[in-house]
Amino acid sequence: MKAEGVISARRGTLRRILWSEVVYRLYMLIVLSFVFLPIVVTIRYAFSTSRYFIWPPTGVTMHWFQEALGNPLLIEAFKNSIVIALVTMVLSTILGTASAFGLVRLAFRGRNALNVLFLLPIVTYGIIAAVSLLIFFNAVNFEAGVVATILGHTTFLFPFVVVVVSARLINFDRSLEEAAMDLGARPGRTFFNVTLPLISPAIIAGGLFVFTLSFDDFILSFFLIGSNNTMPTYIFGLIRYFMTPAVNAAATLVVGASMVLAVLIGIFFGDIQEVY
Repeated sequence: MKAEGVISARRGTLRRILWSEVVYRLYMLIVLSFVFLPIVVTIRYAFSTSRYFIWPPTGVTMHWFQEALGNPLLIEAFKNSIVIALVTMVLSTILGTASAFGLVRLAFRGRNALNVLFLLPIVTYGIIAAVSLLIFFNAVNFEAGVVATILGHTTFLFPFVVVVVSARLINFDRSLEEAAMDLGARPGRTFFNVTLPLISPAIIAGGLFVFTLSFDDFILSFFLIGSNNTMPTYIFGLIRYFMTPAVNAAATLVVGASMVLAVLIGIFFGDIQEVY
């Protein structure tokens, strides 16, 4: 009787585990479908032969990509997005890496408070950040445009680099630096020959992360770009009036670029984990 009871209990436990696995997989399928299905539909309409959004999409054509790439306003918006994202990435990488070194390597009063302060731009990123920057730039008579957008993006995105690089430095083996200096290397040479190569995956990952966020940003750019346009703001302007599959084609190009960057970030994060 006891043996039968044990077997029955084990069967019940096995059933609960199987049902939990089924429910979990179903839940993940629903979540992933909710996230990626609109993107898939957007990409499919970019290849539709019809000018109108009818379901199901008809045919396959590259015409809308040609129309999108032949639009000078779209090309200008794309160039603005690239310039803003690249400059923001460089500035954020420099500021974020230097700040991370100061927070991790230096002991000073108020370091914990400063750590929390660096997290505030991440928490308030969005409409609050955009409105506050717009009010500030208007107060100092700073003209809205590409430069203002770069400053705004850098202000609220470089803390992301601080977080990534700080995590690498906290787990960094300081004995490697000590060994280099014991062998006669000066602090500058130790930094460039030992420290920097080992933390470079974190720096590059943080920079690519910032580039992706800056390139895809809409809220800050919408408030700060002025009479110019970035890709997200230009696409939003097209959607407001008359949308054709050329907009889907432009959005597909943006999604493709973002996916490539996401893969690169994943590769560099994998390198970081191998170093750990």
